Amino acid sequence: MSRRMNAERAFSVSTWLLAAAGDPTAARRQWDSSGVAMLDCGKIFDAARVPAHLVHRVAGSTDPDRITEYLDHALFGGAVIVDVQDEAYYFLVQHGASMRWNMPDTKCLGQGRSLGVPLPGASPRGGRRARASWALEMFEPGALSVTGAVMQLVHHARLLWAQEERVEASHG
Repeated sequence: MSRRMNAERAFSVSTWLLAAAGDPTAARRQWDSSGVAMLDCGKIFDAARVPAHLVHRVAGSTDPDRITEYLDHALFGGAVIVDVQDEAYYFLVQHGASMRWNMPDTKCLGQGRSLGVPLPGASPRGGRRARASWALEMFEPGALSVTGAVMQLVHHARLLWAQEERVEASHG
């Protein structure tokens, strides 16, 4: 499936995402100036924070294109933001998921938390990767990652991690 976004679709997705902004006009200005707007979690989405090393492990790669391909396949679409400074992936999931989230080594941001969300359809400014960018872009308004699929991804990553630890311990 092609994940290319046309201008009309990008506008629809950004309009939907702005419903999460305390001040939509200020959020739009943030997108215009930096390409990333601070949006409130717990209104129309929550965000499951998964450390990059777990995503890299389960994807079998640190290459952004391979990770995008893996996430698109594993999640059947959805929306995922990568924060290179924080070394984490943020899976946009159904609001309210944070109330039930209990995955070790991760957390889910809900009401009272905010997240830097890249402008839909935008390419990195100046050819460089922004601090926060889409690992898997929201393809249509409300197209969130399925919470259960994200939890399964984390379980699988933790299993691979434990197996690697066990092998290293037996050789050490």
